[in-house]
Amino acid sequence: MNYSNNFWIDLRSEEGKNLFNKIKITNEKKISNPLGDILHCIKNTSDGYDSFGEAYFSFIHKKIIKGWKCHSRMILNLTVPIGEVVFYILKNSPIEKNQRGVYIKLGINSYSRLTIPPNHWFAFQGIKKENLVLNVANIKHNPNETKSIVTDQLFTKNIKKFLV
Repeated sequence: MNYSNNFWIDLRSEEGKNLFNKIKITNEKKISNPLGDILHCIKNTSDGYDSFGEAYFSFIHKKIIKGWKCHSRMILNLTVPIGEVVFYILKNSPIEKNQRGVYIKLGINSYSRLTIPPNHWFAFQGIKKENLVLNVANIKHNPNETKSIVTDQLFTKNIKKFLV
């Protein structure tokens, strides 16, 4: 499925990499095993690793959008070991107009780790029936360093126009 339009740019494209050059995509190892595959996530020597604060899982249902959030100190290292999830990233608040965003789809078939540094707004949407996101963060969750916006305004509507 092609998610591109005039608003959202594929993060893996040259334009996406140039617009959002602090966001990293790291291909992680997926080791086939007849008893069950092994998925690497992150090591303390990995690009994007800063320190360990906490790790948590977030389930997301098909077609549901979670977001928008912005962390002032947290570095997110996101993988999707189950299902497929599209992540949307903005530099400014999603209620601000005249900006472009990037998206990236992660999942078992495109197994990678997405590193989002502080001060980027993000949301994500489940594609499959069952989807699981793992975040390995550099700090423990602190509501004082998190901004959230629940919106069905411009950006969320724009996502719904071309997804699932």
